[in-house]
Amino acid sequence: MLEKLFKLTNEELEDNATRHKVDANIETVQTVLEAPLSIPPYQRPYMWEKKQVEQLLNDICYNKRHSSEHYRIGSLITCLNERRFDIVDGQQRATTLLLILRCLKPSYRNNLFDNLQYNHSLSYKHLKQNRMIIEKWIQDNIANEKEFFFNYILNNCELVVVTVYNISEAFQMFDSQNGNGKELEPYNLLKAYHLRAIKDRDNQERQIREKCHINWENAVKSSLPNGQNFDVLKQLFSEQLYKSRIWSKGNIAYRFAKKDIDEFKGFSKIQYPYQNISLLMFFEWLKNQEGIKEKVVDRDNNSDDSNFIKNFMNVNQDIVDGELFFQYVETYVAMYKRLFLDSLHNKTLEEFQKFYNDYCFYKGYGRMGDTYLRELFKALVFCFYDKFGITKFEPRFYKILYAFVYRIRIQQSRVVYNTVAKVPIEGDIKPFNIIAQAREPKDIEKICGACMVKKNDLNQLKNDAADKSKRRSSSFVPEIINFFEKESFVL
Repeated sequence: MLEKLFKLTNEELEDNATRHKVDANIETVQTVLEAPLSIPPYQRPYMWEKKQVEQLLNDICYNKRHSSEHYRIGSLITCLNERRFDIVDGQQRATTLLLILRCLKPSYRNNLFDNLQYNHSLSYKHLKQNRMIIEKWIQDNIANEKEFFFNYILNNCELVVVTVYNISEAFQMFDSQNGNGKELEPYNLLKAYHLRAIKDRDNQERQIREKCHINWENAVKSSLPNGQNFDVLKQLFSEQLYKSRIWSKGNIAYRFAKKDIDEFKGFSKIQYPYQNISLLMFFEWLKNQEGIKEKVVDRDNNSDDSNFIKNFMNVNQDIVDGELFFQYVETYVAMYKRLFLDSLHNKTLEEFQKFYNDYCFYKGYGRMGDTYLRELFKALVFCFYDKFGITKFEPRFYKILYAFVYRIRIQQSRVVYNTVAKVPIEGDIKPFNIIAQAREPKDIEKICGACMVKKNDLNQLKNDAADKSKRRSSSFVPEIINFFEKESFVL
């Protein structure tokens, strides 16, 4: 059946896409792997670990030994595109099957093997690891049955191959199918939504979609300076973008969840007067302008500007669906890394990062309450930097933001999530509103009125610290006390 689909004319393919046609066929592993499959560049790395690989091997072996004539392994979602079947979902299983067959018979080759390409070094790391796992499993379990096991996988194991003709529908199916198993992070639902908003009329638009997907997955698989994997998007949506937008509106900001994703769904065409000044209108105008780049103030003072449109982004802006949403996210992924992760040769940011490390990563910084405070401070810094850029990113300003947040650690013996969720909108001084409405960086000095702590409170903490029987360990943080005394945030 796959061979029949591959022989469709261009007119038939276009007609299938227009009619939103979906084909589903049960095929043997041999038929699938011999088809013109490809793993498109927007796919995430090959990431299967020992547990998944051995589970697949054990399942196949169990069914073979219990006389199951046919064993249905799972499914592939493919998009028939330019005479190839792009694997949208199922590449982890397909790659592992290919790896198993190659371990059973090193001379085995097929169409997927000949065209296999990955865009991530992590993929090759897992391929190497899993090859050793498979070879050991074979030796331990079927050393004398390799040929029979090889033929069983090719001819008796089957896959359900779902083929669509429009990449947007493929992503929609991927979204629906994966939502029924391990629950997707809320931000990944946004990825599927905004990929569907990018049209699929020509090769240029397909390239835009692929670039958006690749950049998204690269952010998910980012690394900390120590080499540990770090999901920047989960961090960014949960702590910096969502909460900042909610606090700026004067509302309590709780954790980002699936029910909140509408906050990042916008519009794709201008329908109302207020949208005339949106990023969408500006983006269309910008395409026909020359010489404008030299007149724009760059947030980062970065002359090598591959994402020029980032200079017109704002955390609290109206969201525009599709490509501009991905550029919005790309802007803030880069900004988060610049502020909190990267080691930079920039005196201004080096000074901030030293302050951040010295005063936010004290003994006990990993307690839940201290984590809540640190993320609130980062969100305020994020919004200030977003608005005024690096040239006005001066210590006196981020120290005000620090004092606003960390006074809570001095004033309360125990910091809970609900307190931190509410504090930016309680009282007369609302820091996110002040930053959003500020015309000059000095306008945030209005926050100082809510930054002060009482000298008696500091003295009491120090006295308690001298008496171990009275020490309130969660409140007594020498670095925080020293900060308030040194920077004169004391009444």
